Formats: sequence, C-alpha cells, structure tokens
Amino acid sequence: MTLFCYWTPAAAQEDQLPKLTIAVLPFEATGVQPCEAVSLSKRLHSGLVQTGQFRVVEIERVDDLLREMGLQQTGACTDAECVVQVGNMLGARWMGAGSVGLVGKTYIVDVRVMDVESPTHKLC
Repeated sequence: MTLFCYWTPAAAQEDQLPKLTIAVLPFEATGVQPCEAVSLSKRLHSGLVQTGQFRVVEIERVDDLLREMGLQQTGACTDAECVVQVGNMLGARWMGAGSVGLVGKTYIVDVRVMDVESPTHKLC
C-alpha cells in the first residue's frame, strides 16, 4: 500500500520558503485492530518526512501530548476542535488526522490534513 500527499506552492522556489510544521495524529480504527491504524498513521508520518517539504513533529511528542490530555487512545482526537487544539499545543501549522477501516479485503484510509490557523481549509 502506498500513502502519500504532496503539496508545494506553485509560484515559489523551494529554497525561498520556510518549511511548514505538520503533525500526524494516530488514526481512528474502524473495524480494524488499533495497531493497524497506528501503523498506517506512522507510515504517513514517514512519508511526509521523506518528502523533505515539511518539518514533521516527532511521533513521540504527539503521543506524549495526547497522553497528557488523556487522549492516548487511538482515534480519541478526531473532531476539528480537538485537532486544532493539539496542533496549537504542538506548534504545528498543519495537522493530519483520519481513520482506517476494512471493507472485505480492502483497507479504506481516510486522511484529512487541516490548516490549524483555518480549520475549514483542508490541504488534501
């Protein structure tokens, strides 16, 4: 399975812009084991790091903050208000959140990347 989301401003050179900070929340598990959802959210995290387009908040920092907030359970922070709150606390401009499900033998991954400063704006 390949997951990726690529974004770059069309009108600017890569070396002229500071990298935006993004964090990925653990995905909500719907009809799959929580470890599968966590694995896929980690895969998205790794993919974002590999693009070199973003400063990606370390998974451990995200996990620590969720634990402090009492939201360490996978998928416990899925509504826009919670995602924005966590993003602000992490100093992230963008937040990745979503869910993983299984239909037959096909995994369904729903990922939304939100602008923390304007939560109604989705990147992809």
